Amino acid sequence: MDFHRVRVYMYQLLRGLDSLYRHGVVHRDIKPANLLVDPRMYTLKVCDFGTAKWVNTSEVSQAYVCSRFYRAPELILSAREHTSSVDMWAAGCVLGEMLLRQPLFAGKDGVDQLYKIIEIMGTPTAQQLYAMNPYYDAGAVFTQVPPLKWSKVLRDRWSAEAEELLALMLQFDPKKRPRPMEAMAAHFFGELRRRPKSVAADFFNFTDQERASCPPEIFKNLMPQR
Repeated sequence: MDFHRVRVYMYQLLRGLDSLYRHGVVHRDIKPANLLVDPRMYTLKVCDFGTAKWVNTSEVSQAYVCSRFYRAPELILSAREHTSSVDMWAAGCVLGEMLLRQPLFAGKDGVDQLYKIIEIMGTPTAQQLYAMNPYYDAGAVFTQVPPLKWSKVLRDRWSAEAEELLALMLQFDPKKRPRPMEAMAAHFFGELRRRPKSVAADFFNFTDQERASCPPEIFKNLMPQR
């Protein structure tokens, strides 16, 4: 897949997640099979809401959701609560897969999935483990693995902007993952904003709801450069 398509599809995925975020919905199964793509029109739509739920922090959530390759680490650690940040993790995995043309974390089972994540991102700290699941055994021992540079993971085939966005979205601490609009303002999508004629005419037509929900300092970075 060429770089332009990766940008266009990823941007639309994030915009779709922003719509869900604003309506208080977590999809919980973001993966390539649940993304409808029209390669002729360069469009992407999110589908299959079978495991979606309303965000309710007072309700205990089921941890065994999201297809394995795209499952956020807090879900692997059986977190009792989770938010739309699990969708952002999954979207980061989708981005990595588009760039590598193969799954980023391809574990054979739940435990192996966590090890695949650690092989790339390094061993989580005690603070990160607590952020993912406060009830997780604090005495659990993980082999200390240093994180890899994203340039090495991507085999130096993609830009620093791609590495930056992956590092932003794929963080152990769920609260540190960006909201969709924040990710859309990343440098990775700068080429689309510099060349707005390379995308559909309505690509940057934001609704009043989108404008109202986005902090001004972020929204200004979403607009195309004339």
